[in-house]
Amino acid sequence: MLSMIALAILGYLADSSLVMGVALATVGGVLGFLRYNSHPARVFMGDAGSQVLGFTLAFLVIYLTQIGDSAVSAALPLLVLGLPISDILAVLYMRIRSGQNWFRATRNHVHHRLLDLGFRHYQTVVIIYCIQSVLVVCAVLLRYDSDLVIVSVYLLVVATLFASLSAVERSGWRFSERAGGWLSRFPARVRRLEHSRLLRDLPRTVISVAVPAFMLLGSTWVARVPRDVALVAALLAAVVATEIGRARAIGSTPVRLAVYVAAIASAYLMVTYPGAIQRPVELATIGIIAALVVGISAYLRFASDKHFGTTPTDYLILLIVVALLVLGNIDIGARTLVEVVVYAVVLLYSCEVLIGVTSRRWNALHLSTLAALTIMAVRGAL
Repeated sequence: MLSMIALAILGYLADSSLVMGVALATVGGVLGFLRYNSHPARVFMGDAGSQVLGFTLAFLVIYLTQIGDSAVSAALPLLVLGLPISDILAVLYMRIRSGQNWFRATRNHVHHRLLDLGFRHYQTVVIIYCIQSVLVVCAVLLRYDSDLVIVSVYLLVVATLFASLSAVERSGWRFSERAGGWLSRFPARVRRLEHSRLLRDLPRTVISVAVPAFMLLGSTWVARVPRDVALVAALLAAVVATEIGRARAIGSTPVRLAVYVAAIASAYLMVTYPGAIQRPVELATIGIIAALVVGISAYLRFASDKHFGTTPTDYLILLIVVALLVLGNIDIGARTLVEVVVYAVVLLYSCEVLIGVTSRRWNALHLSTLAALTIMAVRGAL
């Protein structure tokens, strides 16, 4: 997944629609699969699926370096493909050294070794994501550097990983989560904050206020609303009004869809069609998004009524957002797209929090969604 994201970014920077299109299409398919593959998995990928992904990756890196942008380093595939290459080479080396069958399954892969050290499944996945993200970000930033620089960076990251694993395994160290979590390292007075009512309730309050504020800001303080956006907004506003009127808004899939669309449309309009009073609204937007990021983090950590927790896929999305921020700093033309995606991701997680705790059909989220969609529809029609 991270390699495909890197290839999509590299394809965009190289103006190669083939690389970018195939990579993004593959990312979409893999995200749909990961939804049901996160531990405990309900579906598993067999040889056919992994071979298709491997072939796609191989084709894209060859096409990119040889045709799409021949100016990039020939060693770039090392960083793009990253950890899987070093992992399989290390496994083959250990099998050969111990006289085992080269192709017989063993517990020598990186994820097996991390699990054997006491890390839980999701922690192991997050560690691997982080290592791979370092490699693919380096691939984007160092794409025009010499082969020597790229190979050196790759070997440094890989050597550090396997040397650390070997050293830890020889020492007999095992990971164990300390009772009480990370706050156990602080004085008792600080640890009591974890159970305070303020930390349990404040994050949800912040999210409940910030999301409606952003939706209303995105529908009112913009220069204009395109007709196509207004048409979709009108249809969804009618759906929300109908569902609320029939007391079916709670748990309603159409209402959930309308909330998501209203949030994304607000982000799109704020970034793409800024109003005349640009600077104050921009600062307000950044402040709301920052408050939502803090609120979501605190909610996941402290709230006692949270209805969902983090999974490795959430960390993957976070790393994808970081990769997009890197792209925004590299290419000025992509900053608008990056802003929309970052705002949309934060808003969607915030909406998911509010939907999970909503118990009444008349609430701030539903009303602000209805109001924002209605305003978009009217402004677009006028």
